[in-house]
Amino acid sequence: MPIRDERVLPGSGMAVVLAMPDLYSAILTAGTLPNPLLASILKLIEASGAELASTGEAQRLRASMDHIRGLYGIAQLCLETPKLRLDLKPGETPGEGEIAPADLTLNDLEHIYWRFFRGDFAQRHASGLAAAVARRAAAPAPTGAGEPGATESAAR
Repeated sequence: MPIRDERVLPGSGMAVVLAMPDLYSAILTAGTLPNPLLASILKLIEASGAELASTGEAQRLRASMDHIRGLYGIAQLCLETPKLRLDLKPGETPGEGEIAPADLTLNDLEHIYWRFFRGDFAQRHASGLAAAVARRAAAPAPTGAGEPGATESAAR
């Protein structure tokens, strides 16, 4: 079950439900053709960012576009309701329960990104997971059926 978070986005004031995306499924469905959106998402998650320190105006422009594309991709993965439609054609409007990219501000996009991948939410859940793993490791091993001291795997 994915981690869910209901909140109001700070830029647009829109009430949304965010969910931690299933990144494994996202990379499996990406196919083998170059996918600039997925590449941008992975670059942000790896924390390599948009490489804005690149030299040259054209490189900085490309890096900025890559950064923004990645933010929209992460928002599309995380927005459970409403759904973000990145495939809308010019003049096409989103359907019921959907929003267009223009409905989100840059502040909204950054907020979603930081909420799950860089901010307090990610750190809190990572530390909670580490604590759960430590508790499980410290717990006594379960015994098998009828054999004193046997573990479940040994009893099978």
